[in-house]
Amino acid sequence: MHFRDGKIIYPKKLRIHKKIHIGIVGSGKMANEHAKVISSYNHSITKIVSSSLSLNTQKLIKKYNIKKHFFDFEKAIKSSPQVDGWIICSSWNTLLKNLKVSLKYNQPTLIEKSIPISAKNLKKLIRNISKKKKKKISVGYNRNYYDFIPLLVRNLKEAKLDMLFMFLPDPYSKILKKQGKTIKKYLVKYITSHWISLIYKILVLCNIRFSLKGIKSYSSKNILNSKKLIFNLKFKNKKIPLIICLIPDSPINTSIAFYSTKKNFILSPIENLEIYKKIIVKKKNNQNIYKPLKKIFKVDETFKPGFRLQYFDFVQSCIFNKKKSKFLTTIEDLVKIYTICEFMQ
Repeated sequence: MHFRDGKIIYPKKLRIHKKIHIGIVGSGKMANEHAKVISSYNHSITKIVSSSLSLNTQKLIKKYNIKKHFFDFEKAIKSSPQVDGWIICSSWNTLLKNLKVSLKYNQPTLIEKSIPISAKNLKKLIRNISKKKKKKISVGYNRNYYDFIPLLVRNLKEAKLDMLFMFLPDPYSKILKKQGKTIKKYLVKYITSHWISLIYKILVLCNIRFSLKGIKSYSSKNILNSKKLIFNLKFKNKKIPLIICLIPDSPINTSIAFYSTKKNFILSPIENLEIYKKIIVKKKNNQNIYKPLKKIFKVDETFKPGFRLQYFDFVQSCIFNKKKSKFLTTIEDLVKIYTICEFMQ
């Protein structure tokens, strides 16, 4: 099944028959999630890089029969035998260092988000380190690979969109308390970029044009760090607004809504897709009762949602060098995503 078919994807049915060897950088929760996926394709993890032989690292080595452990990513790349690709899921403050190494050696790499760097410096980094090389790096925004996203994209292409709305109540205070003040500069990229990357990818897949030059930004002094962005989009020669409201620590679900004359599409929480077709009016006790006619689609949770499809796409695009998937977030896409995030800081 192809992503472009516009159908629900069943990740358990995907197969990669060629045996490949993967190296993992990091040994925390995300490393475990990626290891489950790699193992599900019957691929092997031959190298692991972590700053210490911690209990987490030892458990991964034992569970997946990993032959070699390294303390340094560059040394792991240089050592024999070579691996087919790398998955980097180290701590957020070491991701940039590891990205630089991957770019330097032009390694097929799936790197977790979020990388502590500005859009301007990321663009400069890509240009300086990897100049003429074909970049083989995918950024792990797994929500692009929720199994209902192709269905949503197909429906949006057919709809006459009137407005897009995003409500982002990200728990900034909780993150600051957990990670410390050093992350404050990158808060928007650390968590809000997850949702920005999703809306960015959906817009690209739907052939909806937008310009970063046309952004209007509004701040509110009444709510801590609240921000509202308004984009003017162009879809089938029609102008439509995209409104993004960032209100940190608000006790409500993150939601993305697409409004049209025929159907409305709601992601709230992001793991659910609700398609509203119409309102049914019924009489009860001589009063009108309004009930929406809708369909609900939920993500497959056999693995961490989106991870199995994401790995499949990474292998096809970055390791097997097949045509680059439109669902994949490239390092160049990340520059644009971070540019949008910086309007919200």
